[in-house]
Amino acid sequence: MTQSEAGLSAERFIREYLAGSASHDEKISVCLSAGVRMEGCGDFESAVTCYALALTLPPQLNAAWYYLHNNLGYSLSQLGRHEEAELFCRQAIAIDATKHNAFKNLGVALEGLGSYEEAAQRYAQATELNLRDTRAFGLLEGLIAAHPELPEHVEGLRARLLDLYLDFGFTCVTAAEAKVTAAVYAQLDGVLEHVRSHGRLPQAFDSTNAPDILQAVLERRGIEIDLTVDEQLVLDAISTDGYAMGGVARLSDPAIRSWQFFDRV
Repeated sequence: MTQSEAGLSAERFIREYLAGSASHDEKISVCLSAGVRMEGCGDFESAVTCYALALTLPPQLNAAWYYLHNNLGYSLSQLGRHEEAELFCRQAIAIDATKHNAFKNLGVALEGLGSYEEAAQRYAQATELNLRDTRAFGLLEGLIAAHPELPEHVEGLRARLLDLYLDFGFTCVTAAEAKVTAAVYAQLDGVLEHVRSHGRLPQAFDSTNAPDILQAVLERRGIEIDLTVDEQLVLDAISTDGYAMGGVARLSDPAIRSWQFFDRV
């Protein structure tokens, strides 16, 4: 079955399902699931159709209704329909301003419209609302790199977020701890070989789209690390995959102290 055939099949199924006797919540759940599945296939036209069909139902200001608007905004941006995307992202935020997703996707829409300063602000808001999801920070980094003409306060947003990351997950990060982390990962079976071949961590450790926050924080602290070639290779992969917050080994951890390479730190 081709992508277009799959999309048409999903749309046909949803129309029939919505005409049936399922509950309101069940209908929304099916539309959301189908839309996410279409996104995963890269068929954003069909994803838009799935979400839009759900919005023909009576509105409910709950999490599902939020994600319908958020996901619709995201999918529209993937199709270059940024004006429409902006509208749905703002509606999602109006439903629930405590969730980060719609702020991130609003930033994407605004960036697509050329409103770079507000896009930066929305990326920063998304990051502050959920520091564990580093995608918005990565988008902010990309925006700043692509548009060096942006005013100084935009770089200030990035600096403030790095300070938040320091408070959130890097409070105890030292050169020694970063070295231990790289060494730990380098010793794990298959990790070093995978990094040498692919330049990133194996799938089990992978955190797609995460930026190199660890490197940025170390630079902000003026920390220099004396690593072996293999450890630097692995640290680069850890940083690229965003493993700074959860992956940094604490020197107080007895398991880490037992490693034979600890003396080299």
